[in-house]
Amino acid sequence: MSTAMKCRHDELIPDAENPFAQCKLDREQYAEVLTQIVQNYSDGFVLSVNGSWGTGKTTFVKMWKQYMENNGLTVAYFNAWENDFISDPLTALLGEINALIKPSGERTLENAIKAAGKIACSSLGKIAKLTLKSILGGDVADAVEAIIDRGGEIVQEEILEYEDKKKQMINFRNEITTYLEAELSQKPMVIIVDELDRCRPDYAVEVLERIKHLFSVKGIVFVLAIDKIQLCNAIKGYYGSEHIDANEYLRRFIDLEYILPEPSRGVFCRYLYRYFGLNAKLGAEDYDISGAITEGKYLLDFLDLFTERLQLTLRQIEKLMAHMRLMLCTLGPYRKSLPRSTFLLIYLKSYMPELYEKIAKYELSLQDLASQIVNVFPHGMFDDENSQPTALNGGLAEFIYMYCKGGQSEGISQPITSSSTPTLTFGIQVNAQSFASQISHYQRRYADMSNWNYLIRSINMTNNLLK
Repeated sequence: MSTAMKCRHDELIPDAENPFAQCKLDREQYAEVLTQIVQNYSDGFVLSVNGSWGTGKTTFVKMWKQYMENNGLTVAYFNAWENDFISDPLTALLGEINALIKPSGERTLENAIKAAGKIACSSLGKIAKLTLKSILGGDVADAVEAIIDRGGEIVQEEILEYEDKKKQMINFRNEITTYLEAELSQKPMVIIVDELDRCRPDYAVEVLERIKHLFSVKGIVFVLAIDKIQLCNAIKGYYGSEHIDANEYLRRFIDLEYILPEPSRGVFCRYLYRYFGLNAKLGAEDYDISGAITEGKYLLDFLDLFTERLQLTLRQIEKLMAHMRLMLCTLGPYRKSLPRSTFLLIYLKSYMPELYEKIAKYELSLQDLASQIVNVFPHGMFDDENSQPTALNGGLAEFIYMYCKGGQSEGISQPITSSSTPTLTFGIQVNAQSFASQISHYQRRYADMSNWNYLIRSINMTNNLLK
């Protein structure tokens, strides 16, 4: 599929020779620092790479994995979320390690796998099984008596099983250490655990416990790519209490914590603008051949401020831009795209659907709409007056004007401005003179347009396609 027709961002596959060649967020510098840390602390530790959902952690750690491999390190990637159907994460973790071993190391690792098998086996809830079997026999009293009679035997079995598992844990660590010393030539093995914060709470805790108790050996470095807030929520859910100090709990498992720096959303917007081929519809990112400012530049200047002030994640921006691209494909060549208003409508459709529906149906008076702006544009968004005329202020003025132009209900058709001062109250600081000037500009520019109903129809249709 050609770039011009893309309506979804493909998963990035790191280049084997230059893993960060496709990175648009300048993150190779972080990989360099983290690789030095891994190489200098080869005794083994657990490192967390912390970032919110949708900030590109998975893409980063996959690129970093290839970067470390290019620097001679042995690296396994384990997606915990894709494997949380497995009862014991130890099985899946060993599977990833097993996939990396060379033929010479098969025998060395085989003993560790055997020990792991004994650890993973459990009594499978002997008391619960006995209870169920007895009750199904039909006599609850006999069931209780049977449990009491067998209780001592079961406890003895559990104690013996515990002692055996304890020995096997020591054997496992010894065998893993032997394998690492024989095969990796003083360099650590790095195991990246991704998407842990998206797993079932019980599985997430089980992974942490396995890492702590079984893999705490010289020569293994674990990297946990996590959203720490979400993982803390999972831990609280597992223990069934909001009063659990989840941060303190995680300190038992994590030795070093690295917070992945926030990306430049403006840079990412420009990358997506080209990736989705929006330049074919809206023009270059700055000026056209005649020197005039393009629709693309107006949109990108608007997005620079809007996405940054609202702290939208990369994933949110990507979905909004993909929807915009898909919607623009449905417009005929003579339809005006109104990119800033279009983006705002798509944003409202996605994150403020009730307000969107009222706007789409013209159910708000003009002042009611102006009063809602404070819920869309947070306080302080218009503080930089130098950027208002071409970016935020212009986008807001276009949006208000087009709503006024399409509305039919009483009060909508009232004049937007009086002389050079807006008659509307927004609830946020707006440069009144600039806003009035922008309104006058759009009155001239869009004089031949009836309304933006074609945009509303297209957004609604393409939104269903993206479900």
